[in-house]
Amino acid sequence: MVKSAKQVYRLTGRAAMYSPGVPSLGHEIERRFWQQIAIGITSEKAVQAVGASQAVGSRWFRYRGGMPLFSRP
Repeated sequence: MVKSAKQVYRLTGRAAMYSPGVPSLGHEIERRFWQQIAIGITSEKAVQAVGASQAVGSRWFRYRGGMPLFSRP
């Protein structure tokens, strides 16, 4: 049963707590993933090479629109 923020406050006397969700993989792993993509490896093989899951690799590819993060050297 999901309770509204008002109901939580009435029951506990404090605001609802923020949930950060699942810890994300480090940016270094994502950079290595994009380096593999730049070489010409498929995203499936790139995630295997960096040790990430297939779902994470697909999410990175989808969120970035097939382009890596912009970073200055």
